[in-house]
This record gives sequence, structure tokens and C-alpha cells, in this order.
Amino acid sequence: ISMEEYEGYYGVSDGTAADRTRLDLEGECLVLSDGERTLSAETVNLEKNTSDPEASAETKRLYGYLEAVGRSEGLIYGHQGDTWMKAGTPPDGNNGFSTSDTMDLTGTIAGVVGMDTTVLSGTDFNAYWYNERIAGPLGLPNADIGAIGEVRANVKAAALLAEAAFSEGAVVTLSCHMPNFSLVQARDAYDALQDPEYGKYDFSPYTPKDLSGNPMAGLLPSGKYHAEFTAYLDMIADFAKEAGCPILFRPFHEANGGWFWWGKGACSAEQYREVFRFTVDYLRDIKDVHNFLYVYSVNDSENLRGEMESWYPGDGYVDLIGLDIYHMDPQKDDPAFWNGLDESLEAGASFSRVHGKVFAVTETGAVMSRAQAGDSYTALKRSRNADKDWFSKLLEHTAGTDSAYVLLWHNMGKYSGFHSPYAERRDEDGYLY
Repeated sequence: ISMEEYEGYYGVSDGTAADRTRLDLEGECLVLSDGERTLSAETVNLEKNTSDPEASAETKRLYGYLEAVGRSEGLIYGHQGDTWMKAGTPPDGNNGFSTSDTMDLTGTIAGVVGMDTTVLSGTDFNAYWYNERIAGPLGLPNADIGAIGEVRANVKAAALLAEAAFSEGAVVTLSCHMPNFSLVQARDAYDALQDPEYGKYDFSPYTPKDLSGNPMAGLLPSGKYHAEFTAYLDMIADFAKEAGCPILFRPFHEANGGWFWWGKGACSAEQYREVFRFTVDYLRDIKDVHNFLYVYSVNDSENLRGEMESWYPGDGYVDLIGLDIYHMDPQKDDPAFWNGLDESLEAGASFSRVHGKVFAVTETGAVMSRAQAGDSYTALKRSRNADKDWFSKLLEHTAGTDSAYVLLWHNMGKYSGFHSPYAERRDEDGYLY
């Protein structure tokens, strides 16, 4: 469609980032409107009790806001890696594109911007890449690698990204694909005069799906991997303090699945609960991190309610409860998935209500079981997706539930997997492809 038609449909004018639905915080009331009528208005508890009694006022305010959105008839759209990972055309200063696929299509970044601790260790993001491709287009300061060293600069760059997203009105969430700590090695380039203590370790190899070594048994005090584990948490704490803004921290997700070393088949539910609690205690009480809201999320399953209960760390260690659910090989008519989604949403929401927590869909997307030729991995197909109304259906099934937000997984690239549509070019006639 032409940009003129696009602006007429979504209500975008004068280059401002506004759409048909608005969320306004007026005093202590959250107002959801469509421009013509008020859809719902929810009281916001600006002093909402969290798992951290010393949580910052801004963090409590965010929690109250999310709770109110969950009760409303709408929800917030989220996207992992939204402001730096793209499948669409990168900006060159003249082509009108941004560092965000969501921004290119809608005029605003996602309402929830997802990050992962892999960005802190240089696994899929580092300060060099940030300085070259992100700082300039976003107008952000560089991470001074020469002055503070590569290890600190990686953390600083990620913090600058988080701050920038929050300053634009987005909620920032930090998931946690931790390395298998039984495989972590010393970092050859460690500089004791410049690097923090966690710079001793190379956390960059991606090993969360390596189930060897029984790492969960060695993470607690006196465990053989305790030093490596707490060093990793120190890195997370530095990021939290550098960013300053409230962050939804989501460690040890999908434990009821069998694919991560912190999950079913690699550790017991009791071990999981103990390590989760230690993580919160360490960050909150030892490292004085007071801008985290802690998210406990599970993968969809046939016994979802039972597994949510089995792995649950306890009310004093959780602020939000999340559901991860993907749609494999969606067809135009696929009632089994949508009916199953409704059941899972109600199971997750009812569990959250019992425990007095905010509920969210913390990961979702349409996923193909087989990659297209030339792809390393695929989620959406580049063309001929069977259900072109998939996103509308997702909205219809989730907006009226208790879910505060729904987060699509990342856009790694055009040929390496994308979960959200993207823009490839804008022609002189004003058409966006």
C-alpha cells in the first residue's frame, strides 16, 4: 500500500508515531482508547508490591502499569532485538530506514523491546558492532572501548541500547541464555588492570542447549561452577546499574522443556527452584540491583498448569509469569492451535491470578519446521505464508485476556530467521515493499 493509504489507515500524521489505539496514564488511571471512544480504564497501583521491597519507584510504577494493561482490553506489542536486529534494509543515512523493522513499518519501535544476556558477552552483539552500526543511526554515544576495555564496553553498549528504548517509551526485557558453566573457559585477553572480575571468563560460546556436565549441581555456594556463575551475575548486575531503567529480567526460561541445561531432563525441579532463588537473592541483596522485575516463564505443554506449579520458585522471587508458545507450520485454517492457545492463556492467567502476579506471553511466533533453500533457519517464510491473518488472529486471541504484552521472537536476518514482517525498499512513488 502507499504511504498515503498507510497513514490514513493507522492515523499517522506529520511523521509522528501514533496509531489508532492509545494508552494514556492520566494520574492513577490507565485509559485505553481508539480515538473515538474509551475502550477501558483501569486504576494503576503506582506503589505495587514487588519481589524487591527496595525496588525503585520507577520500577514499581512500571509494574503497576503492566498490571493495569493486563486487566484492560488491550496489550503491548513486543519484539526481541527490536532496535538493532533486522531482516529489512539497514539505514544508510539517506534511505529513510531505521535500525528497527517495527519502526520502518509503523513509525515507532515495539512497545516491549527484548534483549538477552548474550549481548553482554559479545555472543551476538558487541561494542564494535554497536559503535559502527547503531550509535550513529540512533544518535547515541559510542561505547569507548579504548578507555574502558572491550569487556566493559560490551556491557556499556547494551546498557545504552536499553536506555534508548526506555526513553522512547518501551518496556525493556532481558532474557537469559546462559552458557553451560561446566564448559566456560578462561579468557585469554583478560587484563587485570582494566577488566572487571568477570572479564576472567569467556562467556561468548553459545552453549545453553549443551546438557553435559550437570552444571545446575555446581552453581550454588561451594559448587564447582559457583565462581563462574556469580561472575556472570556480576556482569548482569553491572548492566542493570549502567542502564538504570526498570528491566524485566527473565532467567531460566522454559525449564519444563528438555532443551536447556537448566530444564527438565538436565536437572530436578528442586534444583531449579533453589538456583532461581539464589539468583534473585544475589542480584537483589548482594549486588543491590533494585530496577529488576523478575519473570518466571514456562513453555506450553499438555500439563501446563501442573508444570507451572512444579517449577515455580515462589511468590517472593517472581513478579511476572510468562508463557512461551510457538505455532509450527501454521495453515490458513488451524483451529487446533488457536483453541489450544486459548486454553493455555487461561491456564497461565489463572495461575498468575492465584499468585497475584502479572501475566504475559513472553515468547511467540509462527515457525516453519523446515528451512527454505539457502536459509540457516526460518520462522516466517519470505513469501507464500499460508495464513496471512496470523498476526490479527494472535491479537484477537490475546488482547482480551490478562496478558500485559505479547513478544515475538527476533528478526535475525532475511535468510537466518525472522518472526516479524520487514520493509525491503521504498520506491520513489511512495510504496513500501
